[in-house]
Amino acid sequence: MINLPTILKSVTDSLWKWISNVKTLNYHAIVKNFVVAILIFIVYFFFAHMEALTAIPSITLSIIGGLLLLFIVIQYVSESKSQNKVMLKEQRLLESKEKLSDELDAAMEKAVYRLKCSRIMVHSLHNGTRSFGGIPFKRMSVIKETVNLDANVDYLAEAYQNQLLSLYKFPSLLNKSEYMCLTYEKLKEIDNRYACQMKMSGDSVFIAVPLRSAHGLQIGMVTFGWKDTADVPISRNTLRNEILNVCSLAKSLLIVK
Repeated sequence: MINLPTILKSVTDSLWKWISNVKTLNYHAIVKNFVVAILIFIVYFFFAHMEALTAIPSITLSIIGGLLLLFIVIQYVSESKSQNKVMLKEQRLLESKEKLSDELDAAMEKAVYRLKCSRIMVHSLHNGTRSFGGIPFKRMSVIKETVNLDANVDYLAEAYQNQLLSLYKFPSLLNKSEYMCLTYEKLKEIDNRYACQMKMSGDSVFIAVPLRSAHGLQIGMVTFGWKDTADVPISRNTLRNEILNVCSLAKSLLIVK
């Protein structure tokens, strides 16, 4: 027995999905889909009514076949051009990122010695897993690290990978500030868990600067660490200029698209 309500629901759902997909298409894609739908209808019509073909002059069938072939060729050329544009855009994006990455490396290499800090790290915010209810968890990883070879310190970027930010208080507090300059003891009072990582680095003081998008959304941060408070530059201009330069390049690298 035919279940009419079920059939109607299935048809309605399919129609709604089709309408939703159409909304995401541009004008060119809509026209293309419309033409394809007409061609499919014509092919189906003639397939169901084979006797109708005998009534159509051969010249007309040749014209229809030629138009169909022309449409296929045009679509092939159009798709090829679209793919080439996408590949060219991706290539330019990759070249832009590589250039920014090299500039950032050079700036960090210069700053780490001018500021006499032990290390500079660029942290990037990225998506993580989701809860059962679909709530995303923010995570952060270090994507750049430069150490002062004269300070005899180890690389620690691997220890700062895929950090679940809900475990820490410090990143959220930093996002509400322009920057934070903290000693190990002060950070321990604010966020003992993050202070444990700072202790692992051997730094006694560090400066953290949040990185935000044009819309004010947190996209990462840059941290500058010193093993000894006495090593922090007395010149505020030197400190400010070097930090701003590194942070500006880091921000550009994270938001380039």
